[in-house]
Amino acid sequence: MSCNYVIILALAFIMAIGFNELKPQDASTGFIIEVVDVDSASQVLRNNVTFDYIRSLKADTIVVIDKNGNSVSWIGVSLLSVIKENTRINFDQISKLVTTAPDGYNSVISNELLPELKAAYLVYSMADENKWLKKYGQVRLIFANIREMYFVSNPEKIIVYTSSGQQTSGNIRFYFLGRGDLSGFKSVEDSSQTGIKIDNILSKLKLSGSNFTLLTADSLRREYFYNDITQQMELTIENGGTWKISGRKVPVGLKTRKIFYLQSDDIGVFLKSLSNEEIILWENFLKDRLTADDDFNLEMILSNGKKLPVKQSEDSGLYKSIIDMLDQNPDALYVELIRKQ
Repeated sequence: MSCNYVIILALAFIMAIGFNELKPQDASTGFIIEVVDVDSASQVLRNNVTFDYIRSLKADTIVVIDKNGNSVSWIGVSLLSVIKENTRINFDQISKLVTTAPDGYNSVISNELLPELKAAYLVYSMADENKWLKKYGQVRLIFANIREMYFVSNPEKIIVYTSSGQQTSGNIRFYFLGRGDLSGFKSVEDSSQTGIKIDNILSKLKLSGSNFTLLTADSLRREYFYNDITQQMELTIENGGTWKISGRKVPVGLKTRKIFYLQSDDIGVFLKSLSNEEIILWENFLKDRLTADDDFNLEMILSNGKKLPVKQSEDSGLYKSIIDMLDQNPDALYVELIRKQ
């Protein structure tokens, strides 16, 4: 074997190692924008956006106050302007925006957070260049007015959901962890509980593969995009008697704490008994899912198939009315909110 041939083989081996160790965000030259029509559940557009294109646009300087109260100056371009230029979609047509990263991290902006898209930017530098960290990648999605947990470094895909804006007319079912159809799962009050996979709860309710929203005691409504990472998420008990997200492969930024309620599609799950403050947060969340003209009845479904009307007490409120009747009927499977036609 000649010396030149050995050198060539060695170089090829070194290059192979280098390419195999290259992370997706290091090799990436841009990201994908997809437009999905919610009403028809179909993808209507898919474009590639290069990082070079982002840098070619007229840049703005965006000042954001970080979690320590310090002003941080970012340099980049408006997310909405990039979306409009590449999809012809305006802000008022967007019902949800999901951004994913190569490591599985995802950020969902929907419902009351949608106005924050007006202060969302794709940034690629900072006024102090030395502060730009390697982990940010080539481009970082930031928001001027909301928590850093919604920021995404080196976005891989931005999915824009559009909708007619009409709210669903479907009913809503409420389940209770440790009771009824979810009696196979231990409640937060059971100190022996070591952890529950969220995917197992979704599967039990025939919702595996669905996105879900978590409500927390500190007023957070956080929606999660279902993927390989959310499949690994577990609910474990905190010292304060609430749930937190854990999981060996789950990025720190996705590990929400103080969780008391889960919603997926038209299914809600009470993960614990609610405090007075949590009741207010849940009832406000429910009001946002209903129209101002919505009138409804509540029915409790028992294990024998019998349906009992749940009387709402103005003094105790909706949640406490449900719980009072649930305590009187331990064989109840779930409660259903039925919109009147």
